[in-house]
Amino acid sequence: MKYPISYAVRTTRAPGETKDSYVPVIIDRVQATDLSAVVENCIDRGLITGMKPTAAQGIAEGIAEQIAREFSLGRGVSFGQFFYGRPYLTGKVDTNGRLTSENAVNIRLYKGNGFKLALDDFAFSFDGSGDLPKVDFIVCDGNGVRGEIVTGASVKVNGRFLNSAGDTNKVYFEEVGGVGVPIVVDSFTAASDNLLAFASPAGLVAGRAYEVTVERIDPNGVTRTANVKRVTVKAGAAPADPPEITRVQSDNEPDGTVNVGGAFLEVSGQNILDATEVKLYNSHGTLLDTVPMERHEERADTIRSTRSVAVEYTPEGGSETGSLSVTTDGGSDTHAVTLVSH
Repeated sequence: MKYPISYAVRTTRAPGETKDSYVPVIIDRVQATDLSAVVENCIDRGLITGMKPTAAQGIAEGIAEQIAREFSLGRGVSFGQFFYGRPYLTGKVDTNGRLTSENAVNIRLYKGNGFKLALDDFAFSFDGSGDLPKVDFIVCDGNGVRGEIVTGASVKVNGRFLNSAGDTNKVYFEEVGGVGVPIVVDSFTAASDNLLAFASPAGLVAGRAYEVTVERIDPNGVTRTANVKRVTVKAGAAPADPPEITRVQSDNEPDGTVNVGGAFLEVSGQNILDATEVKLYNSHGTLLDTVPMERHEERADTIRSTRSVAVEYTPEGGSETGSLSVTTDGGSDTHAVTLVSH
């Protein structure tokens, strides 16, 4: 029968390291066995013959006293193939090599071959594994492929026990084989038991692989860490160039003039060909018309309205300054125009 041992996970940071390591710690330890009880158990098991259990206390005290005597004589003590002890000096000496009050003599015990314990000798149970966060897969809005992140696209970590009420989270992106500081995400657009969603982390480099780790910190400050998932980063589509209007003109009107009384409209510029409509405003910023547009058949830099601009509006003073705006995937641009009505 294997003896059951319960353990928990604690964090520790080694000198010179930049992040914590996670180490197992045995909890709920049973009370230590007294040396006299060890001797008595030896007598009961027949390992020490010719002795009565009542002699165990005296034997134990005698063994302990003699071991202390051997150490006081500066000798090490060998316990067969099980373990051995040696005296060691601790602390530092002065510049002349003299011992000071900082020094002390300690006894260190070392395990021998007879005490080679293995994990298989025990039945371990992880205390806290019931709500340990677990990452199942990671996707992004860029392509929806598991294990891939597209630069500029929001990221979604899917799993179990990722977040609960009162918890905070951190997601670490550590480059595989890299030596830099991990990229840390601590702001989320969604956080629930099954999902952590956040904007594309700044600093991710296309073509590189990252190990992703999720931390869950409960209101008591206890940190639980999920399993590591690896992702690769793909380059996202290059952002569209912003539009720029260079000319606005209604048929039979001067450059910069829009006839709202019934005329076709042309808009020229850069990066405007994908615009399917333009918006026309008066001097007070009121929207007068949303004009449908299409690419000009002959001019490569121009879009033309598919109908005439005809609105029930009389420009103030017969000629009023207004504005026209065009919007594409690259952004928007606004151009001042003169409004007339014929």
